[in-house]
Amino acid sequence: MRCPRKWKVWTDAFNFFSPHLTFTQDDVFSILWSFQRFPFVDNTDLWTLSCCVLSVIWRTHWRSTIDGFPFIDKQLVTRAMSQFATLKRDRLDLD
Repeated sequence: MRCPRKWKVWTDAFNFFSPHLTFTQDDVFSILWSFQRFPFVDNTDLWTLSCCVLSVIWRTHWRSTIDGFPFIDKQLVTRAMSQFATLKRDRLDLD
């Protein structure tokens, strides 16, 4: 997350998810490593979104490293939000 391009993906996705809150790098680390809970948000959704963001970042990181695939943060945010919406819809269908 110390990489500015990757951090931009995190901040854009979290701002889209919860525009009224600001998440720091320490907050994101806490979400990923200790499943920290935050007031005023659906924490299950927050954790799901975090998994989606982490997944698209690492997939693209390795595609960029191995295949020279461009790392375009806007596309990653769109892809992460699409995965998140699909998972949320599927979860709601199960309820």
